[in-house]
Amino acid sequence: MRRSNRIGISKYSGIILVNKPKGITSFRALHTIKNTLGTKKVGHTGTLDKFACGLLVVCAGWCTRLIPLFVGLPKRYEATICFGKETDTLDPEGEVIATAPLPQCNEIYQALPGLRGKIMQAPPLYSAIHVGGQRAYKLAREKKQIRMREREVEVFALEVTSCNLPEVDIELHCSKGTYVRSLARDLGSACGSAAHLTSLNRTAVGDFIVEDAVDPERVDVQKHLRNPAAVLAEILGVEMVTVREEAIKRVAQGVPIELCFFESPPSNAGIFGMCDKRGRLRAVGETSDGRYAYRVVAPDNGEDHDD
Repeated sequence: MRRSNRIGISKYSGIILVNKPKGITSFRALHTIKNTLGTKKVGHTGTLDKFACGLLVVCAGWCTRLIPLFVGLPKRYEATICFGKETDTLDPEGEVIATAPLPQCNEIYQALPGLRGKIMQAPPLYSAIHVGGQRAYKLAREKKQIRMREREVEVFALEVTSCNLPEVDIELHCSKGTYVRSLARDLGSACGSAAHLTSLNRTAVGDFIVEDAVDPERVDVQKHLRNPAAVLAEILGVEMVTVREEAIKRVAQGVPIELCFFESPPSNAGIFGMCDKRGRLRAVGETSDGRYAYRVVAPDNGEDHDD
């Protein structure tokens, strides 16, 4: 593995909020960020469909190692549902496979409580979920018969903000793994109708909000990279502890250090961050039964490596 001659973590690693526009894939948005930052290592904490827009939480450089810490965050959406028609993809890009009479607005309101709380939800056929070792969308494109297993998700809040049939606007706060396309389908079915999603805007991921996000095409995108230590502390409430300078090398090598090498040891069980005296995140640890193990270790000397 060679050392990259491009900028390392001291400048181009961090977390950035991206406002993905409609009409491009999440992969395309990441590709633009990669080119701007000059690094191969860029990843996000949850994809958005091509027709959708809104917030992508993007980790760059060595901070891609932090992605597992963010994937469980709940999400907020604004969406528009079209009643009377269901498409095979459950979005505006699919083919109509069913039609049904339009419901009344009061029928839609009455159906909402059944879709709140912990519910069982079948993902769309056109999704990236693995079925028999293959992506479901690939099998669906080949017109193969597949059955999507229901999964438990949680809808914390679901409200109709406008009912102007055939279109209805909703606001949604839900757990990870919730498919808004499936929610649209199920709401249509609960009303004795058919439905599909026509627009989707992700407005928040945990305490990250789209108002703080930047366009992926911005040439100064690197100026919006966030310090990972600050993000973990502010968004996830992770406790930060300072490691004495003489132990930093051992931390970078993933070697456990004694509590005496912390300026003050972590006060609670669970995940905590290890910073150097300059406030740079050097590792993420997790305590249990009086011991700790490393969850993430940053590259040594503030440098990142590309494969």
